[in-house]
Amino acid sequence: ALGNFAYRFFSGRSGVGGGRGQPIQAKVKLDKQRIWEGVAVPTYSPDYVLMYPALIPAFEADLVKFGRILRGEDISPKIHRIDILTLEQLDLMLENLAQKPDRLITFDVETRGFVDYKPGWSKMWCLGITAGEKDDQGIIVYEVPLEHDDSPFVNTPEMQIVVEKICDFIFSARLNNQNIKFDIRHLYRLAERHGISNRYQLV
Repeated sequence: ALGNFAYRFFSGRSGVGGGRGQPIQAKVKLDKQRIWEGVAVPTYSPDYVLMYPALIPAFEADLVKFGRILRGEDISPKIHRIDILTLEQLDLMLENLAQKPDRLITFDVETRGFVDYKPGWSKMWCLGITAGEKDDQGIIVYEVPLEHDDSPFVNTPEMQIVVEKICDFIFSARLNNQNIKFDIRHLYRLAERHGISNRYQLV
């Protein structure tokens, strides 16, 4: 399903960027007597990809996934999760992510609540981040524990360094995120709790 119009036709929803590459069960009434039922895989339209070449890797990945579905292959992604537990590992992660500045960075945060009026309640447990790079074990996804009680950084002087480096990187990267408004706001609140929010401007 190429583009937002096709995505809406098959799913009844709009915003193909949020659903791209994810197979959806579709049942579509073609006319008074005919119904089409099957699986649709939405992605960007070729025209849109030509206007925004940074989307080419995502578009190509969606086409590959569609081919695998047609051949009946397993499409569940293989993930190589790397836990970041030291400052040295954090520096290596950021160095690896920064090697291709044209790549979209996808990140997600896990949190406890988001309550602006209740200071001290909201916490950013951890952050997952990837540039979509793969190795022989799968897509490389880094996981950085932050304000969770089990984090090696929580309540240590290293936490300030971790927050500064993470925020500096994410607020300057080209981002892709399913809940970006929420996650960016939560990251900004993390920066506030560590006295560095004046470095960044939320739009």
